[in-house]
Amino acid sequence: NKLKIISTFDGEAAVVYSQPGDVVSEGDEAAIIVNRDRLYVDVSIDETSIASVSIGNTAEISIDATGYSTTGKVTIINPIGTASNGVVNYTVRVELDKTDPSILLGSTASVVITTGEPQSVLFVPVQAVLSDSQGEYVMRINDDGSQERVSVVSSTIYDETVVVIGDLKAGDEVQTFASVTSSEE
Repeated sequence: NKLKIISTFDGEAAVVYSQPGDVVSEGDEAAIIVNRDRLYVDVSIDETSIASVSIGNTAEISIDATGYSTTGKVTIINPIGTASNGVVNYTVRVELDKTDPSILLGSTASVVITTGEPQSVLFVPVQAVLSDSQGEYVMRINDDGSQERVSVVSSTIYDETVVVIGDLKAGDEVQTFASVTSSEE
């Protein structure tokens, strides 16, 4: 068997570097063997998001070069991060559920990992939330133009909006208030 190269796994020869009659040395790369039955994408996830990723999370994968889309699962989370420009990133491996011969190995992919169940949340402009001794509230504008105080509890702020929980419904109209500052001269 010293004159043969035996792969450690079943697959296909994707690239053959050495041809019959070539002189090769120990350690020379002779061929690249791939197993298209188990393809994966390695994704870098920053330290602020890695805590929400778990092995078994599902993912949507789109291969940029071919437009091929499929699903997959997180199979490995490397616990050792790599620092780059002051941010620590962790490598997460997502194995594809289905493969296709059109997938170009090494190509770029877009991956969306689902880390929890989708939740409906209600956003209102930050300028709509007021606070007094009774707590936070917004002023809902009713169909007849009248205003009504609606108690809310605010949480996460995204840009100029805030997530609120209370007796509001999607489509309710709320009044916004401009912040006022004064200065003495």
